[in-house]
Parts: sequence; C-alpha cells; structure tokens
Amino acid sequence: MKIKQLIEQLQQLPGDLNVYVDGHEDGITDLESVGEVYDVALNVNTEGFYGKHQITDSDLPFPDKKKARGIVLSRYL
Repeated sequence: MKIKQLIEQLQQLPGDLNVYVDGHEDGITDLESVGEVYDVALNVNTEGFYGKHQITDSDLPFPDKKKARGIVLSRYL
C-alpha cells in the first residue's frame, strides 16, 4: 500500500478513532509513532510466520533482491 492509498482510506474514517497494531504475542496495542523511512528488501521471507519483506541493513543487505523505501507502522521500532 502506498501513503496516498492509506491517506485516502483513513480520510473515510472518523478522526477521533484510535489506531492499534498487533501485540507482540497476542492482542493489540496502541500505535505510538509512524516511524522512520527504511530500505526494504521485497519478498525475501518464505516462511509463513515471517512477514514477506525485510528491513535491510549492513547485516542483511539482500543485494540480489528488489528493494523499496517505506515506513513501518509498529509500536516496537
């Protein structure tokens, strides 16, 4: 999803709704910030319990994978 698409969907909702994200093991928790922009390697994880994409850094550069820039909505970053 692109920022523009997210904004369009959010504009359809009441402005006083809370925003939550998945909890660590179970449940949900408050979204505390939007976070920073990351370089993301796309479609690198194939195991069902991992997210499809991975934030890249010096330890996990994924040189042969397609990359994109994006934000992560999470309480834990």
